[in-house]
Amino acid sequence: MLTRRSFAILTLALSIPCGSLFAQTPTPEFALQYRPAQKDIEYDSPAKADVARCKVELERNELTSGFAVFDPNGLILRRFVDTNKDRYIDQWRYYKNGIEVYRDIDTNVNNKPDQSRWLNTHGSRWGIDKNEDGRIEKWIVLSAEEASRVAISAMVANDATLLASVLVTSDDLQKLGLIPEFSGQILRKVQEPAAAMRTVLAKSRTLSSNSKWNRFDGAMPGVIPKDDGKAAEDLIVYEGAMAIVETAGKHGFVQLGEMIRVGNVWKLTQVPRPAEGDSIQVQVGGILMQPANPVGASAGQELTPEMQTLITQLQTIDEKAPPQNAKPAQLIEYLRRRTAIIEQIVKASRPGQETETWTKQLINSLTSALQAGDKPSGVRLNQLLGSLKQKTPDSNLVAYAEYRQLFASYSSDIGKASNTEQQQKIQTAWLTNLKTFVSKHPKADDAPDAILQLALNAEFAANAADAKQWYGQLVSKHGQSPQAVRAAGGASENGFAW
Repeated sequence: MLTRRSFAILTLALSIPCGSLFAQTPTPEFALQYRPAQKDIEYDSPAKADVARCKVELERNELTSGFAVFDPNGLILRRFVDTNKDRYIDQWRYYKNGIEVYRDIDTNVNNKPDQSRWLNTHGSRWGIDKNEDGRIEKWIVLSAEEASRVAISAMVANDATLLASVLVTSDDLQKLGLIPEFSGQILRKVQEPAAAMRTVLAKSRTLSSNSKWNRFDGAMPGVIPKDDGKAAEDLIVYEGAMAIVETAGKHGFVQLGEMIRVGNVWKLTQVPRPAEGDSIQVQVGGILMQPANPVGASAGQELTPEMQTLITQLQTIDEKAPPQNAKPAQLIEYLRRRTAIIEQIVKASRPGQETETWTKQLINSLTSALQAGDKPSGVRLNQLLGSLKQKTPDSNLVAYAEYRQLFASYSSDIGKASNTEQQQKIQTAWLTNLKTFVSKHPKADDAPDAILQLALNAEFAANAADAKQWYGQLVSKHGQSPQAVRAAGGASENGFAW
């Protein structure tokens, strides 16, 4: 961006009598030197040989004044505007095919842009660059699709500042009134984003400096009403969102996880994680999209003193959760302490929905520990699953536990594989287990997720016939599920029909 001294020509032309304006109008060469403060902008610029044939015209009305630059055919390229009548340009507008697609704004009157807006065909982003270094630190408006694009751009550029701008913060969660039980877990996943990003990139084969965001992939967002007791206001959430990226002509998937809307800005609740190799893993569940706590105010029942004490202890543990890049031993210790408290809560809970909800929390805690490499938690999970099969073989809890056990075991095993042959065996077993689960539990809540994973893996392996079959099954048997909506969109885009 040009300096304040560079504005002398524009300032002079804006301040002299109207009759002499065009004598002082800047040349096209001068006006076209300006560039957007942000990098990912597609806008029209004339060929070098055509610059001299471009035309610069003064524009003035009761509210604003400035200059517009037109190409040799009369199509607008730029517009420089003084909106506060101080005779200095405070808006730089860029056009594509005659439509404004991007605007830099100077709000503090120092001739440097501190805000950037993407417009019309280029989206709806509106960001703040408080220190005017060309890097957005905060967003005023950001759609879920654009949040995924910004997150991928940040990962590709290894830009921790940009990544932090789309990660949920403590202030965001306080603004939403999220209860400590959930805010503690979420904040742990977004702590120290720079370190977490370096860890992900060091192991990734999907993301590189040449990767480009292709599209956002997510089912419909869902509303968690405030009377669920999770927050002081309604929460609007995407569960299990993904981004599709392109690197050297090949497409890959990046898990974005749960996304939440804070005002007009969508935020991520975790650092993006690429799906590596031949495996496409759709994340199971999320922190927010869990059954509402039946023992809260919305259930119309008061907590027993024992339950209140135990839940308070659990919240205290979650508030001191280790950061996402903590050492495995530290994470396992935290999860073991958490599991011990939840087991006590399950025993103290009221039979029925209350017990089921806390049993799911116990299953989640055990599978998280298993994924972190804690073998005793895997043994305990097996024992719990055996007990559920014996006491309530037809309950939803059996399928819920089985699916998470499969997912945790696969994640743990694939992470330990030392060569491609081992990875392939683990992957083959994983797909077989998914097929068995779908056959065994066709109506389970997790059946759509399992089918979607089978479809995505088939599509990623270029097996169009199997992908079509799994997508078709998902839409025909689980047509109302978010996964089916997502599958219908992906299948249509890739030419599948049924």
